Amino acid sequence: MNTSTVGQLFISKLKENEKILWTGVPKQKILLRDIDMILVPVSIIAIGFGVFLNFAIFYYQQFFFLPISITVALAGFYIGIFRFFIDSKRRKSIWYCVTDKRILMLSGKNQQKFQTLPLKDIEQLDYSEEKDDSGFIFFGNTNPIWPWLFGKFFFTFGAIPGFELIPDVQKVNLIIKEAIGNYVDPFVLEKVKPDAKSLN
Repeated sequence: MNTSTVGQLFISKLKENEKILWTGVPKQKILLRDIDMILVPVSIIAIGFGVFLNFAIFYYQQFFFLPISITVALAGFYIGIFRFFIDSKRRKSIWYCVTDKRILMLSGKNQQKFQTLPLKDIEQLDYSEEKDDSGFIFFGNTNPIWPWLFGKFFFTFGAIPGFELIPDVQKVNLIIKEAIGNYVDPFVLEKVKPDAKSLN
């Protein structure tokens, strides 16, 4: 889906006089990231240990430890194999938009989940960059460990924690930073307007 098509998804979500500055989506398809150089070997070790433990449990008939061995093996398969397919499918249903007033996000099947974050509510802005110039943008005090390890955000409780695995992350970060710098809260703007009576 190209930029213009993504922009069309957000047209109906814009407020009066709100302008789109950037639209995009996370990188698509199955991705191998820097951290996978660690996670994939760890998953292979976990699978091997789980299989060996299962063999030992059935050989010595110590079935009390069976839940532990199954859990370790399944965790290894998830981290080393299933995680890539699940994450790829999830990223196909995420769309981002930056306007001169808000951060917008659509997600889920048929774009049924819509979230917004006013620029004035972004107290802290940071980003992390991968070798291919893609990366994550963090809004607020989001723990960067989760996206670094698993490629997505956790424990966000319905908020927009940031953008994940977007191409040219440094450029998008600068767009948001500039938008925040140019944004003036309408309430503040109303307060600083000259009194019409004082001008007469």
